[in-house]
Amino acid sequence: MKRSRSNTNIPVPSKGATNLFGSRTSISKPQRASSCNRDSVLGSVDRHRKPSQERKPSLERKPSLSRISRLTPLFNRASTLSVPSSAGGSSRRKSPGSAYREKKTVHQLVADTRWVDEQYQKVKYFIIENNVFNHPVPNLKPPTIKQFIHVIETLLVELFPGLKINQENYKEVIVDMLKVLKFSGSIPISTLKTVNVMRTWPQIITVFAFFIDKVNLQRRDPFEEVPRCFTTADEELNYKRYKLCEEHILREYRIFNGDFNAEDEQLASEYPRMIANLLGVDLDRIEWLKSDIEEKRKMAEAQDEELDKLSKEKDDILKANKDIDAKILEIEKSIETDTTKTREDLEDVNKAIEKLPALKKELDEHIAKLEVEIKAQPCTVEELENLKKEIDVLNNKIDIKAAKVKHAREIKEEYDLKLDEERITNRDMVIKWNMSLMKVIIKMPNLNQLLLPENGFHSKSYFEQLEEMLQMKDTVERQLIADISATKAQLQENIDMKRELKTSIAGKQAEIQKMRQEIETVTKEVEHYELEIDTIKNKQSKMEDELQQKLWELSNSSKLKELKATCDALTEKRNMLEIKRKKTGEKILATFIEVYDIMRKKIEMMVKVGNELEDSVHAATAAVVQKQEKKLQVCRALKEIQVRLTQLQKDDKDSKT
Repeated sequence: MKRSRSNTNIPVPSKGATNLFGSRTSISKPQRASSCNRDSVLGSVDRHRKPSQERKPSLERKPSLSRISRLTPLFNRASTLSVPSSAGGSSRRKSPGSAYREKKTVHQLVADTRWVDEQYQKVKYFIIENNVFNHPVPNLKPPTIKQFIHVIETLLVELFPGLKINQENYKEVIVDMLKVLKFSGSIPISTLKTVNVMRTWPQIITVFAFFIDKVNLQRRDPFEEVPRCFTTADEELNYKRYKLCEEHILREYRIFNGDFNAEDEQLASEYPRMIANLLGVDLDRIEWLKSDIEEKRKMAEAQDEELDKLSKEKDDILKANKDIDAKILEIEKSIETDTTKTREDLEDVNKAIEKLPALKKELDEHIAKLEVEIKAQPCTVEELENLKKEIDVLNNKIDIKAAKVKHAREIKEEYDLKLDEERITNRDMVIKWNMSLMKVIIKMPNLNQLLLPENGFHSKSYFEQLEEMLQMKDTVERQLIADISATKAQLQENIDMKRELKTSIAGKQAEIQKMRQEIETVTKEVEHYELEIDTIKNKQSKMEDELQQKLWELSNSSKLKELKATCDALTEKRNMLEIKRKKTGEKILATFIEVYDIMRKKIEMMVKVGNELEDSVHAATAAVVQKQEKKLQVCRALKEIQVRLTQLQKDDKDSKT
């Protein structure tokens, strides 16, 4: 087996090691000559290095592992997980130009020795902390099948308490559990059959670390509050406002379920004042302004009514003046006509006076004829009086009938007037109803059936049509209730999405903080390398001085060539270390600057999306509420028309009876 040149802490199995926690010590291989020379040259440097600067595997909890539960709240896993979960990954678009946003698969991560080393330390820490085995664990090695099943069973039973795993079914169970838990990649059955081989050791470490992450996620408190850091006063104010809203919603939910106390009721009643104090609003002044506005509105309405009354009186006066002028003209024309007629009558009278003698003679002749006729008349004076009395009785009956007819006509005119008034009122209400539906029909054409005809209010077909409208109104009300429920569900979904975005932003900020700490760590390592290089330079300078001095003393010595070769090797080694230091520092600095810019842009984009989502949610909520209010007003107006038409129908029946 080839010797690994990586800095990983995974132990290479020796011939003497046979299991995961064997007591036999490993046998080290003989080193090559090049490595011996390298160790002899750098031996003096290593002796001056402090013990704290040496890279040793530590059993202390690393920040990347200990901060899992603190940096990754529920439903938002951080970058310290062993394997990137595939749940929800297909719905996210990759942004071009950045390779750091792409999630690596398990097969790509297994080739990264540094990543495998981190998972190895995580597994080792979990086994030590949870005391998976009774005896202490000095080092991890490829396990036997029995030990592998024991570790997997310890992890899976905590996730799935009713799970049964043994040596016969462990391969199928592990493959099924990896699919259920959204493992990014695949583990072949052949790998699970040969878990005690060094070739499959990195994949086994990956499986252990994946299940350990799930166990840590299961143990974590889902309601643990993430510490927040505010950059502006508005951000802190918004957070406090949302915090008060969440507490108020939970309090109202407890009150709704009956699980509350006096403190909940008091806080629920003080919620508006708490929000007002948080926003710097004076509620007392607002109430005073509302009452003042209401009084002024009532005063304005009274003035408008008085102005309408005065305008109506003015119109009546102008109309009366016009009628008076017309009557004056009519009277003047009548006077002229009467004067002309009187003159004509006077002329006729004069003519008649001239004809009086002849007329007198005719009358005398006529009287003589009447006297002859009276003597020959068929009835007496008493009989004539009796006939007159009967005529008077008949005339009285005629007057009574005429009075009754007149009274009946007056009653008819009165009810006709009331009927006209009710018809006008109903017509105005129907017109108002149809006008109120005009805007609603533009958005909901199916409500066109709710339009009412503007005539024939007292007909039977109109009442039948009105009953159909009422049934349709009930259908519309049920539809409105369903729309309101759907709107509330959509609003709740938007609120949940907004909360998830905020949680994701908090996680990204934590990742940025972690990257800053890593940058500081790398910077310290670079400074440490620079100190080592300076130490090597100083030692080399001293050795060069010593060599120069020995050159004079040993100019004819046989060791001169060896010293020159050693000096050349040290010079070449120093140049290589200097070049490596510069390249490593530049590469690390460029990498972390790029990662920092990417994370900053991503966080700004998520904040912008959250703000746009909040604005859209508020606008949609206001539009839906306004739409529902208009529909409810339409339903109320329809109900009022129904009541008035029913009353009119009842009055009509009463008048007929």
